[in-house]
Amino acid sequence: MNWYLVYLFILALATMVGVFRFKVISTSNKCFLLLVLITLIVEIIAWQLAMKSGTNIIVYHIFTPMQCALVLLGYYKETKIKVFFYLIPFVIVLGTVTSIWIQPIPSFNSYYICFELFLFIFLALTFFKRLLIIETNQKLKNFPFFWISSGMLIFSITSIFDLGTHNFFIDSNTYLDIILRYIRYFSNYIYYSSFIVAFLVKQNTISDQYGK
Repeated sequence: MNWYLVYLFILALATMVGVFRFKVISTSNKCFLLLVLITLIVEIIAWQLAMKSGTNIIVYHIFTPMQCALVLLGYYKETKIKVFFYLIPFVIVLGTVTSIWIQPIPSFNSYYICFELFLFIFLALTFFKRLLIIETNQKLKNFPFFWISSGMLIFSITSIFDLGTHNFFIDSNTYLDIILRYIRYFSNYIYYSSFIVAFLVKQNTISDQYGK
């Protein structure tokens, strides 16, 4: 099985579902629809570059700050926490500085990716905290960001563990490295599949619930 093609299929399906439901989905969800679309384009470009030149590092140096900014924008729209909006220029500048001076191309921008993953965990946990304290009769499954945050939490924790142990397992046990690789694949599938669910369910937002 070509795991990467499955990944691209999930991205394409999420994009199609989001576009089909565009008039219905919340403003915060539209930020993630844009993110999924950009991710699909970026991954196709990265795939082609890897086959032609053997490296696609430059694509991710450009993409990761963009991804971080869109996620922050989506969570700002969802929660109305202003600091998330103010962090957007910071993460873009930090990504630029990292790519030019700290881990310049063709180095893998692992420092920025780790920062991004910890930020994603913080955003997801902040959403869950807000969701727990609001008074609402709505079911959890009817909040799109419940699905997005759940997928993001699984993906981010798995990715951090993978980044932290990758070199150790490659050197000591190839079998464990294969297991980690499959876990990484499935965490990607879960994360981007969560967008499909988020685009399909009722579009309740916690900012609307606070306003009631």
